[in-house]
Amino acid sequence: MITRRAAGILVPLALLAACTTERTGTPTSPPTSPSGPSTDTLDFGTPSVTEPLDGTAFLADPCSGLTPEQQAEFGVGGGTERTVENGPKCDYSGAEAVSVLFSDKDTGLSYLYGLQESGTWATWEPFELDGYPAVTYVKNAGKTCDVAVGLSDESYFSVAVPLVPGDDLDCARARDWAARVLETVRAG
Repeated sequence: MITRRAAGILVPLALLAACTTERTGTPTSPPTSPSGPSTDTLDFGTPSVTEPLDGTAFLADPCSGLTPEQQAEFGVGGGTERTVENGPKCDYSGAEAVSVLFSDKDTGLSYLYGLQESGTWATWEPFELDGYPAVTYVKNAGKTCDVAVGLSDESYFSVAVPLVPGDDLDCARARDWAARVLETVRAG
């Protein structure tokens, strides 16, 4: 026999259960605009990539980030590959020195935006490079100017150019290099 007290508890619970609905299927995200930069943001306010590029081939061969023609244009040799904390990297030298890194972290530019939140960078300037979210940053140690470009919400590449005292074109050169690497990635 159910007491009045038990009935007083069971009836509201039964009503609550009756109001609960279960949905099946796969959740979907709202579609993104195929043209122009996205206003969507990810962790730490990172802009979303609207037209992702596949850069996985460059993880196996980061020195293919610049074609031989581009290397000649910048006056550098074929490059030397090495692996650092963020992924595989290619160091080019010649008329200039530059490093190109293809990040193997699956957080995309959010990784760098998170470091910005913690005060890692002395200089931080988000911008857009040919429709892709990018950022120019200088580490607190101030030895290089880096430009990172989001290839997808999960991947990015970065270009580092040594800072030369009294030279304010270091970051402009890093942006030029990044534009050329983006061309290479787009071409596949």
